[in-house]
Amino acid sequence: MDELSLRERKKRKTRAAIQAAGLRLFAEQGYVATTCDQIAAAAEVSPATFYRYFPTKEDIVLSDDYDRLVFELFAERRPGETLIGTVRCALAGGFAAAYEHDASVIDERLRLALTEPALRARIQDERRVAETMLAEQLAPRMGATPAAYRVRVVASAIVAALYVAMEEWATGAGSRDLMLLSDEALAALETAIVCDPEA
Repeated sequence: MDELSLRERKKRKTRAAIQAAGLRLFAEQGYVATTCDQIAAAAEVSPATFYRYFPTKEDIVLSDDYDRLVFELFAERRPGETLIGTVRCALAGGFAAAYEHDASVIDERLRLALTEPALRARIQDERRVAETMLAEQLAPRMGATPAAYRVRVVASAIVAALYVAMEEWATGAGSRDLMLLSDEALAALETAIVCDPEA
């Protein structure tokens, strides 16, 4: 166990070092001008190691484990809550855990993702992945399959609301708290639609 734990800590340290080097170079010379080889050199790892942790340059900005954390928290919520109420609570817990350790990195990555034209197409792909993952979580509570039309509609609406909150945050240069904006977006959605947890 100790050996596995040490290995995992080393992997996380290496991943963080590569990401930090990438974000630093993006800030210094621009996202487009920065190459994967430059990031690997700055992090003092081989190109092969870089690609083992980040298959593409976009992943430096867009890849993390926070969705998984939020969905784990979602699964732990009691069934009697409204669907969006459950998402709000899980998201709040996920934000708190993530920002406790990585606040500046998260803000920098999010700002890049929302303002860098080269990342816009990938963001749309990430939205579709998030909708699919959320539909899988919502489906059991809605008594349907993840592919059911009404499940996909609700999942899409929730993800869209969160992206509006992120764009609002980026437009305001981070002057407003992202967690508060996200919760406000979901609250607005919750008052506009009816989600029966027993449906």
